[in-house]
Amino acid sequence: MHVRRFDVGEDGSLTGGDVFAESTGEGAGAPDGLKIDSLGHVFCAGPGGVHVYHPDDGTCLGVIRTPAFCANFTWGDDDFMTFFLTSSTCLYRGRVLVPGMALF
Repeated sequence: MHVRRFDVGEDGSLTGGDVFAESTGEGAGAPDGLKIDSLGHVFCAGPGGVHVYHPDDGTCLGVIRTPAFCANFTWGDDDFMTFFLTSSTCLYRGRVLVPGMALF
């Protein structure tokens, strides 16, 4: 029911583990599929869609509501400004104002 923040040492060791954000309110559940956009906002698949958290303090900025359970999501196209969401039966896509972060 929460997301934790860890510091990663040069040797790959983890320290910290403070709670960064909590999944609360109507339809709260376990966050999954963490990704960040180019501004550092944290995106998590969860109940009702994709939850978006502020990078500094974990404040929930809102939920991208989906008509079906969101199994996973990512950004794509050459500019990383198309947002793709998957469910068990559908693939959704839409253009966004802030590009995602490249994973490579």
